[in-house]
Amino acid sequence: MSEMQAQVPPIQFATLYRLQQSIQPAEFVLKGDVCTIGRSSMCDIVLVEHKTVSRLHAKIEREGLRYVLSDTNSANGTFVNERRIHEPYLLQNEDVIGLGSSL
Repeated sequence: MSEMQAQVPPIQFATLYRLQQSIQPAEFVLKGDVCTIGRSSMCDIVLVEHKTVSRLHAKIEREGLRYVLSDTNSANGTFVNERRIHEPYLLQNEDVIGLGSSL
């Protein structure tokens, strides 16, 4: 193994943190290529108590070292930093995601 190969840093993953107690799990590490968010028990992040959230509301996809948030045609919208998104959004450190409302 060459010196160049030995110095490759391990892949780092982004982490989502909940801002409300009813969101499960409290912390979610984005290790896969796609993370689904919604009321369905089939989603990676489940928001059962939030009636403004669709069954499959949004998804986060990994693109290399970046993460892109997309609304999946939800009824009440997906928001980043209190602004509704209509196109895929490149997430930045400390962005606040809202589902069904801006908060």
